[in-house]
Amino acid sequence: MDELLKILERVTGPGDLAAALSAGVAGFLLDAGLDFIGFLPAEETGVVFALAALGLKKLVEVSSVARRNRKAREQQQSRAARLAALLESDQRCPDLVERLARERQLAQAQVIEPEDFKHGLDEIINTFRERSQRRIQGE
Repeated sequence: MDELLKILERVTGPGDLAAALSAGVAGFLLDAGLDFIGFLPAEETGVVFALAALGLKKLVEVSSVARRNRKAREQQQSRAARLAALLESDQRCPDLVERLARERQLAQAQVIEPEDFKHGLDEIINTFRERSQRRIQGE
């Protein structure tokens, strides 16, 4: 029972709890039902299965987050390239071109998080839109 408590201390969310408990129960039932395995008591087999399931779940989560971050970076770099082309063709906002270049450099070096890069792009776009609107209104 102490082993189960140690596993439950590693649980950080409902998905972890579901993975650990379902695998633990499956391991216990499997070993209890198949007495010929017999190298571990059923309780310990349940703990081993629970730990394995929890470890696999964490591995999948980490790789999923990394994949999402990589995809977000690629999409944002593509968005930044389109914005750069637009700003350079406009030729009235050299400061925004420079600011965008710095943001892209930081993002490519992975100094800033994808969300920070997105926020920086949004600020540049909003500034460009405000300036364009003022030009249209003749200010």
